[in-house]
Amino acid sequence: MFRWLTERRRRRILEAPFPAAWDGYIARNVAIARRLGVAERMRLRELVQVFLAEKHFEGCGGLELTDEVRVTIERCGPVRHSRRPRIYSAAGALGGLGGASRAPHVRSTTE
Repeated sequence: MFRWLTERRRRRILEAPFPAAWDGYIARNVAIARRLGVAERMRLRELVQVFLAEKHFEGCGGLELTDEVRVTIERCGPVRHSRRPRIYSAAGALGGLGGASRAPHVRSTTE
């Protein structure tokens, strides 16, 4: 019903520059990103930028959610749907688990 509001909000989000560090996180942590063409890579950047602006992330079990963790978590879902990537609006908040599932480079706030 109010799709035009969503589209307007997303256009504003995409007007902001894409953080250079995020390209490094994607290159380092998302293997499939290396095989994408230029147009697909630009679409990937747009998806990352909009998704991270619209979703709230919470660290669970002491996980510290850095930008690197947020970008990497975000890429785990939509990359699987690369033929028709889109932003999933149903999830309002996403949680990342700490403890045994934590990647070695992520610092815990409980350590």
